[in-house]
Amino acid sequence: MLRTLILPAVEPPYLLVELVAALYHLTVLPADLPQDDLNAIARAQVQANRLDACLVVGERRVLAMTPKRWSAGRPRFRSACSGTGSAPQSHAA
Repeated sequence: MLRTLILPAVEPPYLLVELVAALYHLTVLPADLPQDDLNAIARAQVQANRLDACLVVGERRVLAMTPKRWSAGRPRFRSACSGTGSAPQSHAA
């Protein structure tokens, strides 16, 4: 299970890395980067630290990633949960 945290005060794109349950590392990314570059940054981060992550590129568009999924070459975009705020929203990975 991968959790996504939608942050209304932070403009996408950003990368959330789940360090442990309820503790995330947030990296705000440049908005002018092409989608391929954002994906490459996220992929490098997941491969380097072997932690689940979520690339948020829009209010309702995220790329949920796990090290296992990247190694299998099957990352995919999914719609974010409809809720926003501080509570993590669950997504099946």
